[in-house]
Amino acid sequence: MPMMFNSGDHPYRGRMGWGPFSFMPLGGILFWLPAIIVLGAIITGAIIIIKRQRTKTGPLDILKVRLAKGEITVQEYEKLKQDIL
Repeated sequence: MPMMFNSGDHPYRGRMGWGPFSFMPLGGILFWLPAIIVLGAIITGAIIIIKRQRTKTGPLDILKVRLAKGEITVQEYEKLKQDIL
């Protein structure tokens, strides 16, 4: 009785390993790896956009805070405001 899964007798398990199925894991990796990278980039971009919107402080806002803290006078505030605008 011949062996059923001899290396040369089976059409899919010949000398090439699993035959046409030998590259299936590589195909899965080539599909999922870019998908995960793109998803990560989208999530990272969304987080960056949200953080920028929360901390939207321009030079005029900084001047107002400095005036409120008493770091600058009203005259300095007005002069710096005119320089900014």
